Amino acid sequence: MRPFFFFTLLTGVAFIEIFLFIQVSSYINVLIILALTVCTALIGLSLAKKQIISALSDLKHTGNTKEAFLNHIVDGVGALGAGFLLLLPGFCTDLIGVLLLMPALRRILLLFGFQYLLERVHTHYSQKHQKFDGPNDTIIEGEFKSRPDAKDVDNTKPLT
Repeated sequence: MRPFFFFTLLTGVAFIEIFLFIQVSSYINVLIILALTVCTALIGLSLAKKQIISALSDLKHTGNTKEAFLNHIVDGVGALGAGFLLLLPGFCTDLIGVLLLMPALRRILLLFGFQYLLERVHTHYSQKHQKFDGPNDTIIEGEFKSRPDAKDVDNTKPLT
């Protein structure tokens, strides 16, 4: 993805959050808004921590199937993302974080997210073979045996 996309996303989210703070502050006291922001951060962190711990403990008790392993990894990543979003101040990020805390919605949202990434990300693989460029391109094959008295042998003299 382009760096401009991330810059636009971050500034867009910041502007939306500021706009929502201004709109809500016309109806509710600013101190109440700040208290709500701190409370959602604390509640979100505790809920996300519980879900991450339960996902990791469930991972220990599952079989060795790839599907079960990936489901628990997706649950853990989703709960971690939800905790991060709830930690950020703002109503929009809190709403998305609460949605990610719900396991059914989390799987649906992450499924669409992974599908989007799979369609957009392309990988290329190439392999290059090089020819051996040793002295005179000569390869000598042989067998090697270690001898107990090999420490006394001078390796600098050629064998005759």
